[in-house]
Amino acid sequence: MNCKQFKKCGACRFQGDQYEEQLIYKQNILNNLLSVFCKVNDIIPMDNPYHYRNKVQCAYFYDFKKKKCTSGVYQSNSKRIIPIDYCLLDDKTADDIIISIRKLADDFRLKPYHI
Repeated sequence: MNCKQFKKCGACRFQGDQYEEQLIYKQNILNNLLSVFCKVNDIIPMDNPYHYRNKVQCAYFYDFKKKKCTSGVYQSNSKRIIPIDYCLLDDKTADDIIISIRKLADDFRLKPYHI
């Protein structure tokens, strides 16, 4: 399962790698950083490596062409917002709340702050 926005967004930089490869990479980082101080336990893999992220950040903006509020995430190292509805890492309920807020903003004709 790959995200359509993965290369633009940058929020999940390991999305293109197999989950097992991600674990090996992360284990090596931990070993290199911490093994001089203590014994490093092996990473315990998740049963489902999706929809685990509880801290969710999004940015709202007004799409002047579509004349509606939309939301997304900031592209890595930029102020550009990549529109997304659902993120494979975010908790599904959080994504639903983000979409509900966006709909409410349109219903009440509220426009997000625009620089």
